[in-house]
Amino acid sequence: MSISSTSSILIHKVNVASLAISSYLAQFGVNVLLIDEDTRLINEEEELIFDDYAISFLNTIGINITPKAKLVDIFKQAKEILLKN
Repeated sequence: MSISSTSSILIHKVNVASLAISSYLAQFGVNVLLIDEDTRLINEEEELIFDDYAISFLNTIGINITPKAKLVDIFKQAKEILLKN
């Protein structure tokens, strides 16, 4: 498979860590291409638990974490950040 892109960074697999890193890099003007072969988020409705440091980092990059945060919520917020940058 070939994907034409002007991105500087390629990140493979969609998960909380890859969404956070790609959102963080995009805010600094880095062109990020985030790809995954899956057409759906795995465990998207599973509640996630974060420590204070993770919550602080995610809030800093614009992803607001609620006590009942789910992967799908984080995905939607990260998508908005990536589309803006």
